[in-house]
Amino acid sequence: MLSTYQYCEDLVRDGDKDRFLASLFAPADRRQALYALYAFNLEISNISASVREPLAGEIRLQWWRDVIEGRRPEEAAGHPVASALCDARSRNALPQHLFEALIEARRHDVNGEPLVRLDDFETYVSDTFATLVELAARILVPDAKDNDFAFAKPVGLCIGIVQVLRVLGFHAAHGDLFLPGELLARHGVEPHDVLAAKSSAGLLAALAELRGRAASHYVTARLMIDKAPPAATPAWLPAALVPAFLKVIDRHRDRPFAIVEVPQWRRQWILWRAARVGRPKAM
Repeated sequence: MLSTYQYCEDLVRDGDKDRFLASLFAPADRRQALYALYAFNLEISNISASVREPLAGEIRLQWWRDVIEGRRPEEAAGHPVASALCDARSRNALPQHLFEALIEARRHDVNGEPLVRLDDFETYVSDTFATLVELAARILVPDAKDNDFAFAKPVGLCIGIVQVLRVLGFHAAHGDLFLPGELLARHGVEPHDVLAAKSSAGLLAALAELRGRAASHYVTARLMIDKAPPAATPAWLPAALVPAFLKVIDRHRDRPFAIVEVPQWRRQWILWRAARVGRPKAM
């Protein structure tokens, strides 16, 4: 079992650096479960990029559903991430419905289903990002009550919206559109123009509106983090990067399809400072 957890740790270190670094602020006896959770998230979030046909993606998502429901114990035992995840779930009594929400949300990725309304968009972001924050918090604070995890939703929303903005160009190049149709229509933007990486005043206005929503969710998250159990810090810690990313995105607002980054050294410093202070900085 130790080898499967080590596999997960290596996977997260290479594929999700910010959450890996945030996990280092967790107690040693909680890190393995966090690595298993984040490795699982990498597995399902990368499915759409690794298959050519939606059906193949659906089959792989169904396999993970079966694993979570305990229907494929022998196959799960032979898969390092599935094996570690099942062990972590059992040891931490993690709710099955949260994993099901993560998996179900990834159907949009493999099927390219349009997100029509802003509510659809925020539900998708919440299911894929806030659910992950809540699961991490449940690992870190196993004896907490459900209302202790209320901070997870605004934390996940601000992280997720920023992620969509950061990699808009990457998604467009792969034929994926994560911007809600309602938002584009209000600003007179055609979806096919976004997929063709065609900028316009309307698109810039739509993206500015999303930046505003991310900032608003961050303000709410920061207030709710103050009421969260201190032990849950590593779960919300990646949200501390949101102001830095929004600043860089705004600086490049006239080039919406450029993939923006914050230097790794600065990200590490921001995470360290937020962990030390016990809250992310104000916008």
